[in-house]
Amino acid sequence: MKQIFITLAAAVLISVRAMAGTPDLPVSQERMLERFLSYVNIDSQSVPAAMPDEFPMTEGQARLAAFIAEEIRSFSDGVECTVSADNYVYVTIPSNVKDSLPSLGFSCHLDVTPECESSPVKPSVIRRYDGSDIFLGEGRWLRTESPEGQDLKNCIGKTIIHTDGTTLLGADDKCGCSIAVSLIESIIRDNDIRHGDLQFVICPNEDVGLSAERIDTAIFNPDILFDIDGLGTGAITSSNFTASQLIVRFYGHDVHPGNAKALKYGDALAAACSFISSFPLETRPERSEGLQGYIHPWSLKDEGNGQWTVSVRVRYFGKGEGAYLSTLLASAFKSVMQAFPHVRPVILSSGIQYENVAYSMHPASSAIVTGASEKTGIPVHFTSERGGTTAAMFTAKGMTGGMCLFSGQHAVHSVYEYAVLEEMYDSYRLALAIIEETAELGK
Repeated sequence: MKQIFITLAAAVLISVRAMAGTPDLPVSQERMLERFLSYVNIDSQSVPAAMPDEFPMTEGQARLAAFIAEEIRSFSDGVECTVSADNYVYVTIPSNVKDSLPSLGFSCHLDVTPECESSPVKPSVIRRYDGSDIFLGEGRWLRTESPEGQDLKNCIGKTIIHTDGTTLLGADDKCGCSIAVSLIESIIRDNDIRHGDLQFVICPNEDVGLSAERIDTAIFNPDILFDIDGLGTGAITSSNFTASQLIVRFYGHDVHPGNAKALKYGDALAAACSFISSFPLETRPERSEGLQGYIHPWSLKDEGNGQWTVSVRVRYFGKGEGAYLSTLLASAFKSVMQAFPHVRPVILSSGIQYENVAYSMHPASSAIVTGASEKTGIPVHFTSERGGTTAAMFTAKGMTGGMCLFSGQHAVHSVYEYAVLEEMYDSYRLALAIIEETAELGK
């Protein structure tokens, strides 16, 4: 009888809370939506670096970094929130348990891709989406049968945020920013959430591949890392491509072709083209899928004065395949030097851009996510990403690898980009449970 009474009382309490609009968690869905919309209204587009060592910064990124930092500081006078000179936003929250625990970190990024127009963003909110094509504006539609709209069939009944089809929304990665700041607010406002040392970083310049370039590891270098920048819902990236690049400039020796042999003609264009065509067809990206890597010579640029520059992407999952592709690159380089002795090839840039997080991930990461999934009832599945994340860029700098959590973003890097509020909220719920699961490691 006592158990029945307690259950009935709990049901009444839940009912009263629902009628009063009180959220079960410290941050409600509506609060998260409000937060997200405030972020997308700030144009924080990044720009590619013009020079190898450049770290370009835009006014919009600086503005959003300051906006987010001010918001976080409003949660408590004592919150440790700093913005670096390069507009990284750092938040550190000390442990509230006596147990010795690994530190836990979350990362995301505040910039948006330079691949599409980024402003002015005109967000629209659809409540209880009915499964039909979405009218964006002036003849522009997000069609359910299009590649960009293929996930809409799983969003019926949910809340969708989209633009008018002329700009990015900024879901990549302002969804992640909204989730991370909601986590920070929850930890600060709810003292009952057990946690070890927590570290957060919101990075600039991720969409131009530079989010790890100016990271301060004295502030952010957690033992366990989760990046919040994944697509849709449920997917947890547990491995990704290792990415390297090679940029080679071929310096030629121009002479009249009638006396080419005597005057030692060096045809830099022919040498560059020979280098590009040296790789087996099966190593090209369009022949690659799943866990297969590739070599991708993607740019041939005329530098003038008989000089040509070739840029090459190399991607792979396994170290064995990486060694094989490196052998092909070295062999191609040697063959071109032998075939064109009067052309001088110079390597301008080479090295790892981002690393497979699986190589250095904390061993408890999978169990923590699985436990959080069971606790929240949110189903997850582990995936291998044919790309990279902020965590992968950190890993290339020698930091601990980290999984990437889904964040409710869809059709990213396009004007059809949209976000799903319920998926964002599930990511927030799962991340809160990850914090609690990590706190259990000390028991």
